[in-house]
Amino acid sequence: MSVIKEVEVRSLGELIELATPTVPDPASGRLRDYAVYRGAADANWPLLSSLDRLGGVTPSRTKLHLENDIFRNFLRYAHAYLPPNLSNKWELLIIAQHHGLPTRLLDWTYSPLVAAHFATLEESAAARAVWKLDWTTMHDQFSIRKRALLVLDFGQAGNTAML
Repeated sequence: MSVIKEVEVRSLGELIELATPTVPDPASGRLRDYAVYRGAADANWPLLSSLDRLGGVTPSRTKLHLENDIFRNFLRYAHAYLPPNLSNKWELLIIAQHHGLPTRLLDWTYSPLVAAHFATLEESAAARAVWKLDWTTMHDQFSIRKRALLVLDFGQAGNTAML
């Protein structure tokens, strides 16, 4: 398994240069990589979901037991504003995340520029971070089939077992 490599970047140009491959992708012919990115306003923040950060992160442990209470209250007050055709609980989880509820989801983007935006969105004296994860390497490490999943895929897998 590989280790985390830290690279200091001092400009947007350096970030773009580091994130742009030098060899075109054989499938598309484009200069693109297979990474996802996450921006953090403080480089010392751990990669934990907002749900797991509730009540502190020492020791780091899951707080999924809180999720049912949070969603029960969310549904109580947001039910009238939710789309009537929600097909599964994963969609509800995504909507709740979008509205600022603490969830088990961790937002990632295919764009290093979007990650840099979120890393620099607020004033801070702390060092910023743009995390990069090559998901194809991760899939290889854990013998996971390489494919993108859509929300509909989660519903077909049996949404009650996943939440």
